[in-house]
Amino acid sequence: MSSRTDAFERLTVLLALLFLVGGIGLAGLWDPWEVDVAEVARTLPDRPDSKEVAALHAWLVRLSFHTLGTHAWTSRLPGVLAALAACGLVFAWVGRDIGVRAGRASVVVLATSVMFVLQARLVLGDTVAVVAQAWVGFAAFRVCSPRVTGGRSKLAATTLLLATGLLVSTWASGVLLGPLPPLLAAAAWSWLPAEAPATPRSPTGRWLVSIASVGLGFGVVRAVRTDATGFSFWLGGGALGVNPPTFDAALEVLFHGFAPWSAVFPVALVVMLTPTKGRAPRVQNLAWLWAMWVAFNYVAWTLYRSRYGIPSFIAIVPMSGVVGLWLSEVTQRSRPRRASAIAVALFAGLLIRDFVLYPESAIRGLPTTDVGLADVVGAGLAWSMVFGAFAAALLIVLWGSVDANRRDDRRRWAGTALSWVLLSAVAVSAFVVLDLQPSLSRALSSKALYDAYEELDEGRQSPLVSYRLSPKGARYYTDTPVIEVDARRDLVDYLAQPGQRWAVLPEAELPRVNKAYREKTGRHLFVADDSSTRRILVASEPIEGHENLNFVARYIQSELPQIGNRVDANFDDRVALRSLSVELPHGDFVKPGERFSLTWVWEAIGARPTGFEFFVHVDGFDRRINGDHKPVQGRYPFRYWTRGDFIIDTQTLTVPLTFSAGDYGIYVGLFKGDRRLEVRSANDDASDDRVRAGTLRVR
Repeated sequence: MSSRTDAFERLTVLLALLFLVGGIGLAGLWDPWEVDVAEVARTLPDRPDSKEVAALHAWLVRLSFHTLGTHAWTSRLPGVLAALAACGLVFAWVGRDIGVRAGRASVVVLATSVMFVLQARLVLGDTVAVVAQAWVGFAAFRVCSPRVTGGRSKLAATTLLLATGLLVSTWASGVLLGPLPPLLAAAAWSWLPAEAPATPRSPTGRWLVSIASVGLGFGVVRAVRTDATGFSFWLGGGALGVNPPTFDAALEVLFHGFAPWSAVFPVALVVMLTPTKGRAPRVQNLAWLWAMWVAFNYVAWTLYRSRYGIPSFIAIVPMSGVVGLWLSEVTQRSRPRRASAIAVALFAGLLIRDFVLYPESAIRGLPTTDVGLADVVGAGLAWSMVFGAFAAALLIVLWGSVDANRRDDRRRWAGTALSWVLLSAVAVSAFVVLDLQPSLSRALSSKALYDAYEELDEGRQSPLVSYRLSPKGARYYTDTPVIEVDARRDLVDYLAQPGQRWAVLPEAELPRVNKAYREKTGRHLFVADDSSTRRILVASEPIEGHENLNFVARYIQSELPQIGNRVDANFDDRVALRSLSVELPHGDFVKPGERFSLTWVWEAIGARPTGFEFFVHVDGFDRRINGDHKPVQGRYPFRYWTRGDFIIDTQTLTVPLTFSAGDYGIYVGLFKGDRRLEVRSANDDASDDRVRAGTLRVR
């Protein structure tokens, strides 16, 4: 290995580890998912008698709080340290048994999978369980390996290491999901014919591991048959009566969670389990052990998911090991692997499709559901780019070749190819850390709002309310006591009192709260911060030097704004269209393929047309642009309209390339299903219960 290649590989490993650790406190805690886990840890009693006693992670978080204080980063610190420990264990295991290059590859594979990155950086992750289970697998393999037959003391020490790992893994996740899968795998591997794994076993270690796996398996079977609702260490939970998943549920979790390496894993698994001439016996040993480990974990995950809750798939270490071995082997051989390249390309295409079409795919490896990413992360292009670059690097390696007779060329090719593949995977983890997690935190955390409160309130500790949001997360960002309010009337009464008062509330509640607040005070709420995509910070008094970010105040006014040309059309004595402004890119015309804006000014004059929507037709020359939409981009439905208010409604449309030059009529009306709201009066064409409000000139 050349010094340049060695340095490049070291740098890649370092970058992968840095993205696991860096800035763990910058993104806010997901509320309620991370906050609930952190609160369980913070409030653990000295003598617990609940199921939380099994959560080693929770006790480590509690220790972190007591040692370093209650902060977002201290709640995530144990998970990050456990992730680093898992990476260290993988490197020690693979590097010792196979080689440094394979060890580095395995570490990068582990540290760059989407599932592992998010588990490491979120309080609800299970990296403590991951490293505890890997501890059991490592020790069980060592006990069964002939290397421990050199002396009784060495066997005793390794057995003690295994026993300790069994206790830690059981505490971390229960027997079923923790130590049982790797223990069963080691036992099964130890009884394989010598020609299959190609290496003899330690007879003493074989019996020790087999007896332990049978004993633990019997305990799990007995607990499953009992099916008690109370917590069981054997199962890591209690029966919840959930609907059993289909057999492929775990496969879906793995395919999305282990991205981008899930595009490689099926190919790597098949290749590494197929005996190959020239492959070292120790490589075949680990491939068999890890494959069985993953298989047993698949069964355990499916059993747990069918009855006891939503678990994480924690057998990430053996999956990373299989891929690491495959990468090391592929990049050190000169011949092209075009069948593998085609398979990887197909899997990568499926991966890109799923992440683009279904944003929830990014967090499938976490023990949570119903986060709702579709309106948060518009990352389709970004996922395509990072996964595409990763797939391209792999395909170049698999499709290419080098002169097998030139040893120096082979070595140079191996180092360069492996480095670029691993670096492209680091780019995926960089995207997760720098874009995905912050985007999710902006939607699911109130950190930005409490930070804004601390800055704008300037330490006065003015009263602060949390409306229809749990205030538990506030303690991680502010020392000010937070009052929890659930009734809208109580919130409005609180904000209407003299003096500066603050409230954090869901953005979806703003139209309702603002309406009630206007009715009581005659003015709009002052929104001080809206940097969270789903939550806002409001103040009862305006803040000097800061703009009111209340979109309702921008679009709903008490006086008729002087915008556009007057229309004055009456729709069923409910709403009136007062004016329309047409904004064109060239002043008085627009070209095919270009965008233009329409700004409508409506007045609420009677009963609300609840359930209706606007239809907009730009008609002419047997062509039409359809601009049907809900009021104010759907953010201010008719049910909030108040008589006497003027509502500014803006939309942007595009002229199709098929449109010819000419003047097109702009028509508007209201519809609900097949029904249109009657036009009572208008100063222009009002046939078919629609009003001609203006003209669009296309050139």
